[in-house]
Amino acid sequence: MPTPFAFTAITPPRCRPFGNYLNSNLMINFAKIQPVGEQAVQFYFPLPLQADYPALINALAQRAKALGAVDVVPAYHSLLIVCGNGESAKPLAFYVEQLSDYLPSAYDSVHAQPPARHVRIPVCYDAEFAPDLERVAQQHQLSPEAVIDKHLQSTYTVCCLGFIPGFAFMGYVDDDIATPRLDNPRSLVARGSVGIAGKQTGIYPIDSAGGWNIIGRSPQTLYAPDKQLISCFDIGDSVSFYRISREAFDDWQA
Repeated sequence: MPTPFAFTAITPPRCRPFGNYLNSNLMINFAKIQPVGEQAVQFYFPLPLQADYPALINALAQRAKALGAVDVVPAYHSLLIVCGNGESAKPLAFYVEQLSDYLPSAYDSVHAQPPARHVRIPVCYDAEFAPDLERVAQQHQLSPEAVIDKHLQSTYTVCCLGFIPGFAFMGYVDDDIATPRLDNPRSLVARGSVGIAGKQTGIYPIDSAGGWNIIGRSPQTLYAPDKQLISCFDIGDSVSFYRISREAFDDWQA
């Protein structure tokens, strides 16, 4: 049986110096390690968010699975590890020590890898598909075209997947178009809808309720549970959008 739950907080074992991580004086380590019940533990990285967090967290998630974790849940600056409760389950302290020891290697491997996969997504910004575009523009004292241009100009990183199957939370939109979620979410947002919530952007892969500001729609299939590659995105991917006409959208759907 795993070691009984016997702590309410965990102090990271040690700080790790990374000479080329942002600057030579920064000591990088988990900001906090916290048990979540008796069978899970969550690792947090320091804020503010850094561009390499998604790939680093994903590397740690893969390591945890290789060590025997029954589930992992990566997020923007944290990783939840579910240890399980069977005869072969390892105690939470095991994962704390192992991942703390592995952190320097994970960092090195992330920065030794070639650039992340880049995914280009077509988007139609016609008014029919963009019920919130005018309001977002007015809120920021911009024209709708300026909002579209700023959305197209950025390259985004897939920080985590969740909410609904295949939904990629991408950061970060230009400050000039960052817009809070709707006060009253819609009961139905169409598949392919492209939205903004705060500094995030994302695409609804299936019909769903949702509270993001919808500024366009993509005809591309993003979630295919019957295919070998279920989701169009993976954590750490870079993503850019390109504009298509309504005619091209209809042709894509035909």
